[in-house]
Parts: sequence; C-alpha cells; structure tokens
Amino acid sequence: MVIADPGVVVSEIRKRRGLSQKVVAERSGMSQPALSRIEGGGGIPDIATLLRLGAAMGVRFRVELVVDDDTTEIEPLTVHHRQLTNA
Repeated sequence: MVIADPGVVVSEIRKRRGLSQKVVAERSGMSQPALSRIEGGGGIPDIATLLRLGAAMGVRFRVELVVDDDTTEIEPLTVHHRQLTNA
C-alpha cells in the first residue's frame, strides 16, 4: 500500500486487524488520544512512532522520503507496510 497520509494507513491496518485504538496505543507506548490524532490527520508521526505502531499491529513499515530532482520541494511521505510472519 502506498499512501501520502500515514495516519490513514495506520487506521486502515488497525481496523482490518480488529484492534481498538486503546490496544494499539497501549502496545506502542502512546496514549489513545495521541493515536486518534495521528489517525485523524492531526499530526504526522515520526519514524520511531511509525515503527512502534507497526510492531503493535504486527506489520513492518518502510518509510521512503523522495526528493524530485526537478525541484527543491520534497514529495509526499510514502509509507509501505507488510505483515510480519511468525518465524
């Protein structure tokens, strides 16, 4: 999945996995209101937070920041995820 808003990705994965905001927040060491803000687009989580959220939901995020060579503007944040397997 590639999307510019990591909060939308987190929300979609959490819901597909049948997890509440409270459970994911507790597992990732953040408050439920903070997770709600992220999912609602009220803030972009830092990379460490994304990694903790992914681990709390059993997925691994890969974050890529891309710069367009034709301009000095930074392209939107791209977030990829994949489900972790039990090894």
